[in-house]
Amino acid sequence: MNNNKLNLRTLPHADNQLRAVKNNDGTTTVTGYAIVFDQPSQPLPFIEYISRDALKGVDFSSTLFLYAHDYNKILARADSGTLKTQIDDKGLKFTAQLPNTTLGNDTRENINSGNVKGCSFGFTIAEDGDRWATADDGTTVHYVDKIATVDELTLTPVPAYTQTSVEVQRDLQAYLENKEERSSMTTSETVSY
Repeated sequence: MNNNKLNLRTLPHADNQLRAVKNNDGTTTVTGYAIVFDQPSQPLPFIEYISRDALKGVDFSSTLFLYAHDYNKILARADSGTLKTQIDDKGLKFTAQLPNTTLGNDTRENINSGNVKGCSFGFTIAEDGDRWATADDGTTVHYVDKIATVDELTLTPVPAYTQTSVEVQRDLQAYLENKEERSSMTTSETVSY
């Protein structure tokens, strides 16, 4: 299923290794992982995996680093040189240089005190870049094999998918409605995990 709409996904704090350090010039450097490969998401209500090759060819030159998906709370951006991204074996690692502003300093303190618990990313799926399956236990599994764009990386105080629950539910409903039609045409793919 192709999804040209912006999807938001969140990683728990323990998985993204989120760190914030105050620099001598008053700025803050934040590092972590916004995307991890081949790891199951929390129920969305489906389980999702981001493929190791999903980010190949993605242009990060316009990616923004936000607070709580709020485009009015920009903390860093790739095109100003304050956001660096690197794809490694684990996923998409980022380093962001936050400004010496109230928002930047508050963000550092919230990370260090444990109030900000996760990272999220906003992305679009490439044409034919995902697939659906059903696990042995009946759980629906969504595989994202190719991402078209990564518009934002976000720090979030609540590592949950509540901001995308309507969109995610719509995606799942479309999958389930088409599942019977597809299974009559071909044998459905079954996975074990």
